Amino acid sequence: MVVDDEPFNIEAVKGLLRVLKFDSVKHVDYGYNGEEAVEFISRAINDGDMDRYGLIITDCSMPFLDGYEATKRIRAMLKLARGDEEESKDPEPLKIVAVTGHVEPEYISKAKQSGMDEVFGKPMTALLLAQILFKNGYIEEVPARLL
Repeated sequence: MVVDDEPFNIEAVKGLLRVLKFDSVKHVDYGYNGEEAVEFISRAINDGDMDRYGLIITDCSMPFLDGYEATKRIRAMLKLARGDEEESKDPEPLKIVAVTGHVEPEYISKAKQSGMDEVFGKPMTALLLAQILFKNGYIEEVPARLL
């Protein structure tokens, strides 16, 4: 899932996925604010498919519901759906990665406290997207042409 309030950024990620020849590009959902991201997760839970999303790439500053609060809500929804009474020792399979213009230490700290796994600065590039997809097991290697 990719979440960003700027349509240009969504289109850019779609284009980068095509450049990377990412096989699952048709199975990526796109949201324009945190509320939409929460709704996608809610639908997945209601469909009995809590593991539908393995990775969310999100902006942090968005209208209606920002990426920080969306992350908190998503983590809480999944914890409740899984029946986790206490802190699980198993890592959450869903990885949430922020790609944002705010990479100052206080924003990185806020992102981590909200439950985001990593924070990267904008702009999204083919190399950055390839590294994120590789690290999370979606592609076998970062294409040499990007290095």
